[in-house]
Amino acid sequence: MDSNDIVISGLAELQAQLDQFAPQLEAKVLRGALKAGQMVAASKIRDKAPEAPPNDVNARLYGAKFGSLKASVRVSTRARNGKVVSKVTVGDKVAYYAHMVEFGTAAHLIMAKKGRALTFGGRDYSFLMHPGAKAHPFVRPVFDVEANQNSEELQAVVTYLRTRIDKEIASLPDEQDTRDEKP
Repeated sequence: MDSNDIVISGLAELQAQLDQFAPQLEAKVLRGALKAGQMVAASKIRDKAPEAPPNDVNARLYGAKFGSLKASVRVSTRARNGKVVSKVTVGDKVAYYAHMVEFGTAAHLIMAKKGRALTFGGRDYSFLMHPGAKAHPFVRPVFDVEANQNSEELQAVVTYLRTRIDKEIASLPDEQDTRDEKP
């Protein structure tokens, strides 16, 4: 060994710390950052979602209430195999019609079940022609806005990352001098 050689020990411990930090970064920090951005988007979707009182049938069968569509907006995240995903979901068992509001419906025939009748306007029918419904987009416009550095969603992600990464680094075990000076 040359007299100018420096021996560094503790690289295994450093690697162990880095290996520990990577899953924490994925599991905690990135999921939280994406969720922070999606929460801003979800709030905008709720603001744009149309509200109307449910009809008697939907109220009775599904428990629909005024604002069920807004209440169905949810944010979820997951991390699997090194991939972090965050999504906004609109619609649930009560607000099953979310896609019909967003995209509209085409005119279509509604048939009564065998031995039953459809009641409309106080009269019974074996079939009815539904005229369709006009689209009322409330999700797509939120995501169509051009993503730029000043978007609220991106700012929420950046703010979360700045705060959380500092916190995660501070939680790592204290560094020790890993250099052994040997003659």
